[in-house]
Amino acid sequence: MIQFRRILRRYAGLLAVLGMLLLLLPLGLAQGAAPGWNQDTGPQTGAIDVVLDSVTVVAGQPFSTVLHVNNVPAVTTPPFGGLGYYTVKVTYDPAKLGFPLPTGSPPCGVTSLSTPFTGNMVVNCSAGAITASSSQITSQVGPSGNVSLLKYSGTAIGPVGATAVITITSQGIGDPNGHPFTVNQITNGTITIVAPPHISVSPNPLVQTLFLNQTAIQTLTVANTANIGASNLTWSVAESPAVGWLSEAPTSGTVASGGNQPVSVTFNSTGLAQGAYNTNLVITSNDPDGSPMSVPVTLQVSDQVVTIASEAVAQGGTKTESVTATGIDSPGLGGYQLKLLFDPAVVHVQGFVGGTSPFDTVLATNINNVVGFAVWNGLQTTVAPGPTGAILLSKVILQAVGPPNSCSPLNLEVIGLVDTNGQVIPSVAVAGPVCVRIPLVVTSWTSGVDQDGCAGARSALVKVVDPVTPQPSMPEVMLQAYNASQTYPSALLHVLDVRLKAPFGTGTVTIDNPNGSAQFNASAPGGALWPVDPLAFATLSLEGTVSDVVNTSLQFSALPDGNGFPLSAPGPMQRTYRRGDAKADGTLFISDALFIAQLNVGLRPPGDGPDQVNPVNAASIKHDAGCDKVTAADVLLLAQYLVGIRDGNFNLLSVAVPPAR
Repeated sequence: MIQFRRILRRYAGLLAVLGMLLLLLPLGLAQGAAPGWNQDTGPQTGAIDVVLDSVTVVAGQPFSTVLHVNNVPAVTTPPFGGLGYYTVKVTYDPAKLGFPLPTGSPPCGVTSLSTPFTGNMVVNCSAGAITASSSQITSQVGPSGNVSLLKYSGTAIGPVGATAVITITSQGIGDPNGHPFTVNQITNGTITIVAPPHISVSPNPLVQTLFLNQTAIQTLTVANTANIGASNLTWSVAESPAVGWLSEAPTSGTVASGGNQPVSVTFNSTGLAQGAYNTNLVITSNDPDGSPMSVPVTLQVSDQVVTIASEAVAQGGTKTESVTATGIDSPGLGGYQLKLLFDPAVVHVQGFVGGTSPFDTVLATNINNVVGFAVWNGLQTTVAPGPTGAILLSKVILQAVGPPNSCSPLNLEVIGLVDTNGQVIPSVAVAGPVCVRIPLVVTSWTSGVDQDGCAGARSALVKVVDPVTPQPSMPEVMLQAYNASQTYPSALLHVLDVRLKAPFGTGTVTIDNPNGSAQFNASAPGGALWPVDPLAFATLSLEGTVSDVVNTSLQFSALPDGNGFPLSAPGPMQRTYRRGDAKADGTLFISDALFIAQLNVGLRPPGDGPDQVNPVNAASIKHDAGCDKVTAADVLLLAQYLVGIRDGNFNLLSVAVPPAR
């Protein structure tokens, strides 16, 4: 035993070393992941796919493609698993593709994408072939699943339209045990070589003139003018310098060869002072020869504006529209030249009239009603400095030739606006559509007293308006003739006479009281401008009792204008009467007698309004010869009715009765 202990003490160091070697043996086997290191040479289970990406590249431009090892099993022989080593060789046509030399960076254009293999990778290449190999000794379990392994970076030599295939000719890929994987499928990479994109941008430059606090949108078109089949154009736009009065949408995009993409460029002069504002739209793209591209942008903010009125024109009629310049500063306006574009199927330009002095003469005109444009100018040499502020430059005479409700734009262009020194005045033009309308005639029908004191109803032409939006008046429209018809209950109301008034004093009147109808028409040779008040006056007499409410209506029809085109007639107008109800409040009272008395002495006017005396209701109390007139007798008879000595027809009672109220 003692001898054995001596032997142990003598060889203790050697035994410790042997023990450490035995402990390190498994680790050494794990690190020996390259083929031949591990004594276990059994086949690895599972099947992998080796895939090289296909890409499209512009001729002469660099490209990259990635090699992937997919479906790598995680652990098959514990504790080892995953990807442990690889050797991959690819071949290609050196006439179409180029890769760096072995001394390049990265060598042969190959970059490791998987960290465990980066430090060990060895790359060899020659014209047409690249071999890369590596093993990982840092982990017992390598990457698994789908592994992006290598990136190949080269240059597409060409020619355009060529297809180059990078072929995976051999591979050895296995786990950390040195077991090779079974390869299920190999997908080679196809490099399609195409022509570069070619960017074209229009319009270039962008120029916009705005009045104060206006906005406008222009369309900038980004086009890829390369032949079909060339590379897509990718682009982005940015302002240089960035400004607050401009915006773009969209700010980036992709355009196929032969295509284009619109960009809305919005100008906004809100809050800006008068003057010129500038920036650039810098467009960056993948066009190798056209990037970056700069588009100068100018916004001219002006308080000088030229406007043309754009109201409706009556069918077949003419209208004179004013053209006005405003905001003209010193040294004043010296001359102008303008252009008007319009739809000749809707309106024609008949001519021009001068504006205010010193622009009271139009110098030269060019009118084309076939194409639809008119150009005219004017200048002044009599005033120095010239006029400033708002100036009536001229008037345009428009004729409506289109059908009702047709519209034409009036696109006004300022070709030139110059001051008395011949310097251009920055300005903008403002115009709108002009539409052909069938004008609507607005009439009135009111109770009144004619010149001889007869009570009745007065009809009048109040105005002529555009019936669409929002009924602006049309002062140039004349009325040539009219037909009118009044209807009423024959037992309760009679029309005694219809008096036609100048300028519509010529016409016919037909009164049929048994049937409750009065027809009258009149004309004015050459037509008459509105207003016309009165057109006619009908003397009326109420025949019923104080209890009868009498409704009557008046309808106009057949209203031709001065050119013979029809005008729209208004709807029927209504009037309601009640004998003796001077206040027209639905009752008979002493206040009605008071109102009549005040009318007789001039303290209260006749009419249908509040605090007026309805002359038909008042004058019909006592029927007079020829026509009913408001007199003191009407006051007396009403007062007698109120105290019960006259009946509802204002006839004297033989026996008095208590008053109705």
